[in-house]
Amino acid sequence: MHAHRAPERPHNAANSLRFTSSLASPAVVDYAERLVERVAAPGCGDCQPGSAIKISALRCANRGCRYGLRVATLEDVTRLACELPEVTEGERHGNRTWFVAGKAFAWDRPFSKADLRRFGDETPPEGPILAVRVGDLGEKQAVLAANPGAFLTIPHFDGFSAVLIQLQRVTETALREAITDGWLACAPPKLVSQHLNR
Repeated sequence: MHAHRAPERPHNAANSLRFTSSLASPAVVDYAERLVERVAAPGCGDCQPGSAIKISALRCANRGCRYGLRVATLEDVTRLACELPEVTEGERHGNRTWFVAGKAFAWDRPFSKADLRRFGDETPPEGPILAVRVGDLGEKQAVLAANPGAFLTIPHFDGFSAVLIQLQRVTETALREAITDGWLACAPPKLVSQHLNR
């Protein structure tokens, strides 16, 4: 009598998606397809192509991994911000904040009760939310248009040159670019020039 064999795992990301898509809601499949298209770098060992998707959360067994893309954390923000010159990390209004020359260019920005009320029946984005400065309101609109999934704004930020980033959904490339742009918007011109011309 032959032992029962488990189904063979798919051998790449696209096959993995097809292997599990019959178990998932259309919204989850759509999100998974977008992740397959946007994946830029492998995640943990279990998230290499060939791993099946755990559709319930689109995560592998390792905490903090998401189908080839590791979920960003505030520690990642610190790592990326501190790659830039003269960045310090501190606290403002009880939240982690990253500064250059005394100016905040990125900060942890949980939703206030007033923010939550303004969402009404809409479900607010989950997980840590990062606020990042941009150069001006024109740049803000461009950034929001280019990153509709992970970048957002709220009424409290109307007329303010900053965007919000849902860390659970942002790619490392987009997060790195946003943090760098925030730093460029707030750093002294001489420091910006030195950094860009190094």
